Amino acid sequence: MGMTITHNGEEYPITSDTTAAELKEEIGLDDDHRLSFRGDNGAETLNEDDVIADHVDEGQEISTIPVNGGRMFG
Repeated sequence: MGMTITHNGEEYPITSDTTAAELKEEIGLDDDHRLSFRGDNGAETLNEDDVIADHVDEGQEISTIPVNGGRMFG
């Protein structure tokens, strides 16, 4: 079953097994960025192999966080 998430105002259809790495490729992001979302505990970051549908809800906004030298935020 599929669902749609949003990134920068654009909707992206994903399947129940789409990983963060696959969505990053579709969006056109490189390895210097991580996908994040607002979860129950505040901002959360997805690992490359995380299945998006396991973490976000239908229509939820996904953001990007730049990674500097393997460290987020510099």
